[in-house]
Amino acid sequence: MHHVLRADEDTFFLGASTSYNNGYKNGNFDIRDPRNRHLFRMNDDDIVLDNLKIGTTVDAPKVSASMSTALLAYSGIALKMLVDQRLDAQCMTMFMVEYQPGGSALPHDHPLEEAYYIAEGEVEAEADGVRYTLRPGDVFWTGVGCVHAFYNTSGKTVRRLETQPPQPPARHAYRFARD
Repeated sequence: MHHVLRADEDTFFLGASTSYNNGYKNGNFDIRDPRNRHLFRMNDDDIVLDNLKIGTTVDAPKVSASMSTALLAYSGIALKMLVDQRLDAQCMTMFMVEYQPGGSALPHDHPLEEAYYIAEGEVEAEADGVRYTLRPGDVFWTGVGCVHAFYNTSGKTVRRLETQPPQPPARHAYRFARD
């Protein structure tokens, strides 16, 4: 006899579907409320490097600053983590990446997969020696061991959403060809 798994055998609801609204105050979403750990908000200015010079006010609706919420900047790239272990994600990460004009991620590979959704701008992507021009709405994917790179040659800002399943290992997550 075969057992057929019903879709509802592994899904449990703990209350009314509107119970998530507990974290809203007067219709506003409060990212600091722990009941909202499955939601996040990213405003356009959250990834602007010049805003780091100013900082945020104590009452700003942001998650308290820490390395897990910091804006990482390198090689003309700004990276803002959105979903990771901080939100109890176990199998993937998601983050926003912004390339300044001339910014680049030099050839490298990973022991994981990545998917990139181009939200804004135009960027040159290279995968296993083949070059592609990516524009808003394009989705690009690299598998384990695929040597890839990105070059912003457009003269304008490029923004993409990136996911990584599984999460990167603690060591050797980024393996640059130059090294």
